[in-house]
Amino acid sequence: MEPKVITPEEFPKEVPVQLELEIAKCEEKTRILRILCLLSVTHNGLPKDVYTTIFKEFVDAFGQEELLRLMNLERAGVFHRERSNPLEWKNLREVLALCDMV
Repeated sequence: MEPKVITPEEFPKEVPVQLELEIAKCEEKTRILRILCLLSVTHNGLPKDVYTTIFKEFVDAFGQEELLRLMNLERAGVFHRERSNPLEWKNLREVLALCDMV
């Protein structure tokens, strides 16, 4: 799933659906969070509806104690809604040669 998150130019709509299924099955939460953060960083945040749905489902599935973890990730800037001033992942990826998987 990680290559789908990093390589496409447009927001991969199938990834949030897969993550919702993994959350519903209570799969490994560390992996889910890693992919969510990667998706958020590489695509200038998550669309508002995706962010809200994932946030609610994650807390419902894994408990209220995960609310603090999600808020800390948001404060760190790695899990957030779409921003108006993008960090330009595409440019960073090219300049730093972070991904040669195409």
